[in-house]
Amino acid sequence: MRDISALRILLSTVLLLLLGFHRADAAATNSFTANFSGTIVSVALDIDNDSCTSSSPFTCTDLSGYSNYSGNIEAGGRMSGPPLTGQSVTEDSAAPGTGCSISPKTQKSCTLGAVTDACEYTWEGGSFTNQKSATGDLVFGSLTPGGTVCVDFNSAGGFALPYNFSATRNWVIAGGTGNLNGITGTFTQTVSGQVLSIDQQGHHFAWFTSTSRGTTP
Repeated sequence: MRDISALRILLSTVLLLLLGFHRADAAATNSFTANFSGTIVSVALDIDNDSCTSSSPFTCTDLSGYSNYSGNIEAGGRMSGPPLTGQSVTEDSAAPGTGCSISPKTQKSCTLGAVTDACEYTWEGGSFTNQKSATGDLVFGSLTPGGTVCVDFNSAGGFALPYNFSATRNWVIAGGTGNLNGITGTFTQTVSGQVLSIDQQGHHFAWFTSTSRGTTP
């Protein structure tokens, strides 16, 4: 009986150790780095609905940026592997304050390189979908409001194009398809690029490069 009891204790201890390892493994996270480049063009989409009329016929006047890009993810667990392509839509608005070169009394300034009177914007929201080129698996999520965009409207001198810009933004991974089904996580993206075309209503076309760093379970 003593031998049987000792065996039961030993088996119970081994089982607890295995469960502990399993829980530790389940709680582990995978860090990843992503590099993308692409283009941005304005689209008629008011993500936060703050420019839309409240009765029919509904009209919205705010714009969002539609990005089309490609790149790769390194060391990201299920996220890593073959090149990715993706699309995103994001909306920003002028940050209230003073000092901006184009709106010195109403818009906050920011620093871009040696320029101290660039103009700051704040992200209102957005969403993204990326696709693994080899498998077609998707990963998707949303932009967390906040973060900033800094645009130097004097990049080429006297408001001449192109305009340099930089940005930071935080994303939440909300799920996926295929091998990425149920994936979650977060990442922070740093962006730089140039606005190549823009009109008086703010419709624009730009190029960008970006690096993202994040984690997934």
